[in-house]
Order: sequence, then C-alpha cells, then structure tokens
Amino acid sequence: MNDKMSFGKVKISASGSEINRLLNILIYNKVNVKIISKSQNEIIFITDIKNVKIIIKYSKKYKIKIRIIEKKGIYFILKKLSIFNLLALLFVAIVFYILNSFIFDVKIIAPSENIEKQVETQLNSLGIKPFIFKKSIDINDLKNRILLNNQNIFWINTKIYGSILIIEIVERNNQNITNKKGTKIIASRDGIITKIILRSGTAVVKEGDTVIKGQLLVHNQEVLRDNTTYELPKVDADIYANTWYEYKKQYIHNEFKKEPTKYSYIPVIQVNKKMFSTFFLLPKHKKYDKIIVKEKKIKIFNMLIGLYIVKIQNFKYIKNNLNTDNVIKLLEDSCNKEFYKDTINRNIIEITKIIKNGKIYKKAGKIYMIELIQRYQCVENISLYQ
Repeated sequence: MNDKMSFGKVKISASGSEINRLLNILIYNKVNVKIISKSQNEIIFITDIKNVKIIIKYSKKYKIKIRIIEKKGIYFILKKLSIFNLLALLFVAIVFYILNSFIFDVKIIAPSENIEKQVETQLNSLGIKPFIFKKSIDINDLKNRILLNNQNIFWINTKIYGSILIIEIVERNNQNITNKKGTKIIASRDGIITKIILRSGTAVVKEGDTVIKGQLLVHNQEVLRDNTTYELPKVDADIYANTWYEYKKQYIHNEFKKEPTKYSYIPVIQVNKKMFSTFFLLPKHKKYDKIIVKEKKIKIFNMLIGLYIVKIQNFKYIKNNLNTDNVIKLLEDSCNKEFYKDTINRNIIEITKIIKNGKIYKKAGKIYMIELIQRYQCVENISLYQ
C-alpha cells in the first residue's frame, strides 16, 4: 500500500499454530506492530494500515486466520464520507479561508460627514474597499497616507478587527489657535522656515532659515521710497516651518508579577499618628497589600482619632510573560497620546514623518527594559502675534 495511508491504524487478531513464525517474519521485514495480548494460539496487535497487505500475504502462507477487530484514523473516516460530505467540508474550509483572508467591510468613525466622505474617497483611490486581501493592507502606511493628504485630520487610528477595517479619526481643532492681532510676529517654536505668506509687514527671515522659539519673524515697520519709516497698525502673515516633537517612553519588565487571591477586611484605629490594628492576627508568612477603603477622623480632647476599614489583599507571584510586540504598541500609543495632548492647541498643518527607534535592554540574557523614542516631523504655522 501507499505510504500516504499510514495515518490509519488497525487492530488485528491472528490465530493459528504458526503465530510466532508470523511475528518473526514481520520483524524481519521491519513491520512495526504493537502487541496488545498474546496466548499460545492467538495474538492481538495494532499496526499501520499500510502493513495489512504484507500481513495477509504471510498469514495465507502459514495458514493463520486473520481478523480485523477495529479500524481508526483519518483514512477510515474519509473512506466513509460521501462525495457530498467531502464537498461540504471543502466548502466550509474555503469559507473559513475567505473570512480570515479578506476585508468585507470598511468602517470609518469620523466626527463629521464631510471628513468621512474625504477619507472614503481617498480609500477608493488607494484601492482600499470591501473584498480586498488583508495582507495587501499596510496599516501604518495607510495611516500616514491619510494624515498627509487631509489637513483637517489631526490623528488617526487604523486596525483590522476580524474581517472589518476600522478607521477612527480625530479632527483638528484650529479655532482660536492664532490670534491675528499685533504689531509683530515671533516664532512659537523652534523650526526651519519652509514657506512665508506675507500680507502686511516686513519679514526678517527667509525660507530655509533656522529659527528658535521667541525669535522675531515679522515686524510692522516699512521703509518708504524716500527712506522714511512707516509703522503699520498691525501685521498679517503666516510663517510655516518644519518642527519636531520627540517623546521617550520606557517599560520596566519584572520577571514575576502579583496575582490577587483572597482578601479580607479589618478595623484600624489611629490615635495621634499611632496605629492600632489586628494585623497580628494575620499569618506572618502570607503576602498581602493594605488598602484603605473607608476612613473617618474625629478630634476628642486634642487627640486626633482616625477610624479606618482596611482591605487586606493577599496575592501570589506568578511568571510575567513578556510580549515585546504588545509592549512596543503600548509605548507607541502612549507617545501618540502625549503628542496629541501637547499639540491640540497648536496650528499643525500636517505630520510629514514619524520616526521610531526602539531598544531592548538585557541583563544576564533576560529582558529587563524596553525603550521607545518616537519623533514626529510636522509642518506647522509658527506665527505668534504680539
């Protein structure tokens, strides 16, 4: 028989006067058998279905009666299946593959219908639509493309949940960011000037200049043809620059972590900062944390008395398994949240690049810290009127 049939097993009963001779022949021909029981004239054993042909051959030769007691394995299951059942199994396998390989819906969670339509149009131009192959979507690249092409979007989160692509959007809030009243404009942040739109006033910087926070960019003095100086009542300009925001986050990994077990409550009395409690009733070998859940303080004859109910939370230490991918994702999210918090009231036009630099620290061959430095390169209107 073909070796491919070895995934089926049979239990065989062989009876006759020459069963020992049959066993020797099988061993000589390297036929693997597992003996279940043996008597003088009968032997019961288990072997692969591929060996049945050679067993039948020698049992006929030595006049041994062969009887198959039990059959088990995938080979026999498949043999019993009808064509219809096989097609049904194949259909289920194909459906399972499709559900796990393709995107069937794109869900956009946006603060306004206008932004939702803009993102939907861009997704269509990128070929991101239902029935697209999951592996053809680069989540980070898609996120950056949407950010770079939509100035009204401040931040975006993209994820695949089952067969659904979910895009969550945070709208940029530019209201009251720039107060266009003043006789001069200074830099609100360090950066490299990329564009100057001057409507009134005199610019003292040019494109390509590096400026620092507080540096004068535009003033209200204009020199007329007769070399006289005229002071404008106000200036009006937009100064754009490349700016950078950098965040460093660390995760300290402990090899073991606490797992809460049982807990109990005990009363505690405090008199003039001295504690009286029933802690002595607790077994000393137990590990526990003390958590105050209720407290009340009263003053009697210049004595401050505190009454507390303390929760005694027992715990045990268990192995703290480390998933570096999950940790880095958490650090990235932490950087993103801090960046959003720092820039929510800044006039950022777009995020042009996000640079990530991760580092894993080890001691004695074991990871004890993961560090992530994330840098955001932005185009920002740094005009600050004074």
